[in-house]
This record gives sequence, structure tokens and C-alpha cells, in this order.
Amino acid sequence: MSSGEKPVIEFEPVTLADIFLATYLCDVEISGFARVERDGRKFRVYGEAIIFDQTCHGSRTDPDQDAMCRWYDQIRSSGDLEKIEDADRQKMWWHSHVRYSTEFSGQDWATMRTLLSHFDEWWLVLVVNKLNDYCLALIEKNDGHISYEETAIRLNPAMTDAQFADLMERRKSIIQTLVRKNVTIVSEDVGL
Repeated sequence: MSSGEKPVIEFEPVTLADIFLATYLCDVEISGFARVERDGRKFRVYGEAIIFDQTCHGSRTDPDQDAMCRWYDQIRSSGDLEKIEDADRQKMWWHSHVRYSTEFSGQDWATMRTLLSHFDEWWLVLVVNKLNDYCLALIEKNDGHISYEETAIRLNPAMTDAQFADLMERRKSIIQTLVRKNVTIVSEDVGL
């Protein structure tokens, strides 16, 4: 539901660093989630990016639905309201297109429809590639249809390129461990 003004989406530097590192460190597509707070048309994406168990192919990612359900079930059954609220803040779906265009594909649109098919009224969606290209958008339910608005990434606090590169270097081993642990890479079947 656009009010005429573009959404403002600010990333904590660590969140964006994690997303781009996962993209750089994985030879095929990878996906995950990130926490979001919303205040009207202003959004804050924060904390470490979530990389769920997933099977990745050259042209798509298939997050492990059982792993996601187990993660949510574990949090919900803990009774820890803080952890439950945190799980509910995972409102950004991000993924990579390796070295391909960062336009949302038909499969991406199907995923967006799925994200909005339940009680959720909105999500942020982000696709990035190894060439530092990206497409960031707000999707919302709008009278049974998906409203889609692209916008720019903003870092808050702002950083120089050198500071951001240093942050990425400091986070590299953490994200590399998560990618190795949670991502299973499967070869595409040739000739199908």
C-alpha cells in the first residue's frame, strides 16, 4: 500500500555484510532471513542474517522446510517470549543469483506469494549477486494482490567502503562456518 513516499530500508552493516558474504562464499544460490522492525514506511534490518539448512542448486535454493519448522517449533515450545518475538521479526527473505541478474524470477515471485499467503501483511525481499548488484523491495498484501515497491539499501550507521570491507573480513569465518554447516550443494542433472 503505497502512500506516495518510497519505503526507507536501513540495514545494520553486520546484516548486509552477512548476506553478501554468504553470497560470495557459496558457489550456487543461497537464501536466508533477517530481522526487521517497521515504523510506518521506515524499516530497520538488523542482527545477524539467518542461514537455514538448505539444498542449493545452480539455479535455485530449496530451504529445508523441516529445519525451519524445527527451528520455529523449538523456539515456540521454549516458552521464552523474547525468543518467540525474535522469530516473528524474521521478515526479510534474501537470496542470491550468483552471477546472474538481480531481477526477481518467476520462482522468486512464487516464493513472495507464499510468504504473503498466511497472516503476514508484508515482507522485505532482497536478491543479490557476486557482482555487488541487488534488488530490494517491500511486498505487501493489497486487496488480495501483491503490492511491490523497489527501494535502495541504506546502511545505518553509514560506513566507508574500507570500513565495510574490514567488517566483512571480521565476519568471514563466522559466515563460512554457517554456509558449510547449513548448505548442501547438489549438482544439476544435465539433460533433464
